[in-house]
Amino acid sequence: MNKVVFDVFKDNSQKIISNWFKKQSNLELVIKNFFSVYGQKGVLVENRFLTYVSVLENYHRNNISIEETKKVLEDYFDNLKLKKYDGIESPNFQHRLIYIIHTSFINSNIDNIKKYTEILRDTRDFHTHLLDSKDKLSLTWQNISKANVLLENIIREILLKEIGIINFDKDLSDLPKIQTDKL
Repeated sequence: MNKVVFDVFKDNSQKIISNWFKKQSNLELVIKNFFSVYGQKGVLVENRFLTYVSVLENYHRNNISIEETKKVLEDYFDNLKLKKYDGIESPNFQHRLIYIIHTSFINSNIDNIKKYTEILRDTRDFHTHLLDSKDKLSLTWQNISKANVLLENIIREILLKEIGIINFDKDLSDLPKIQTDKL
């Protein structure tokens, strides 16, 4: 997942490195936070989860326009045909997650992005704010581990795209499939 073919890197290395330096300051917080927990031993799954959702929220807030978000959300909700999308003035946490997951190559591994982002939101609220009302709505630590795998891949996908790599391994076979009715 998210592996770059060496020839793609070799053929585009000047552009990739140039993009990295151009975008480094804009992505600094995303990079620092992601790599503070990614691949690190001893990090609790809940803390890893909170860091990953914070990274995604920060990335969206600082790099994706409200207009682009509205467009993607309108398309997403129109395709659901469950209810009319009423629009937004400013995206909330769940809107940001819907946008990011819907535009990611892993979206096909999640049966219901809207429902899953509600669960992710409730899990974040429970662990961040210790809201007892969200306890039963939150993911178990086992399901948080699965969410972390998906979120890691989304963040790596974002970073690769930001530096100009769009041809990378998009094999979904090792990624968890999320069936929201079983969570």
